[in-house]
Amino acid sequence: MVKIVVMAGENSRREQKRMRYKGAKYVFDYKPLRIHKGVAPISRILHGLEHLNGLERAVIVGRKNRLDAHIRNEGYSVEFETIEQGKNIYSNAEMGYNHLGGEGHVLFIASDSKKDVPPESMMEFIGDCDIDQFGAFIPIIGEEQFKLEKRHKFYFKLIDDRGINFKEEPSVDKYNRRKIRMTNLLFADLSKFGNPQFLNTAYKLRQAWRHIPTIRKLFGEEVDKYFLTKDLTMSQAVNALSRQFGGKLCLVDTFYPELEEDLDTEEDFSD
Repeated sequence: MVKIVVMAGENSRREQKRMRYKGAKYVFDYKPLRIHKGVAPISRILHGLEHLNGLERAVIVGRKNRLDAHIRNEGYSVEFETIEQGKNIYSNAEMGYNHLGGEGHVLFIASDSKKDVPPESMMEFIGDCDIDQFGAFIPIIGEEQFKLEKRHKFYFKLIDDRGINFKEEPSVDKYNRRKIRMTNLLFADLSKFGNPQFLNTAYKLRQAWRHIPTIRKLFGEEVDKYFLTKDLTMSQAVNALSRQFGGKLCLVDTFYPELEEDLDTEEDFSD
């Protein structure tokens, strides 16, 4: 059985104004409910959860009044609980986690999916997680699974030293690095981390892979291995992030491109 927190929080008004200044046009809409190709992004998540075998409870953290109205209108076959969002992504995650009992591993899902999320993708990911060894699991997807179109600006390049035997060898560059993207899932037991608030920093910096000052906040002193010698391994990157969070993280490969396609920009919504 799995408990799920759907992260449907809205940016703060200050962040919305900053994004508006930078040219974003959608920020005053409530993104989880903004229609894309006839469907609200959050519906792509919730319809998948309706068919998820082993779902114990699911809570949505966001604008409670609008979410409640959406749930009534859609008539989902699963009972989704809702709670009002907090001030940032960590407070939303913490509130959702505590609402579901505040213990054990919980699956956190972002609500801005561009495509329908297959329920089997979530269960296969969870099935690959050794919860006795690690506090949190981050699913990653390699270049082989996503198309590096113009919109795919943000990915990391790391040497895969985990010793995994793949059916097909992953693509690597001349430095033997894989191009990987983080997906929209996180399977975590927040009680196992000494500094879970670092989630706020990590979320803001996840798209800052080209900038040394921001990458340093993620990888610490390993930043030179990333930019200069270009030999930063996945194990070294995970160890650096684990130190920041105060707990043990693990990267898990997934092979569902639907998990990494989200709606971040006006261009995404018009695509």
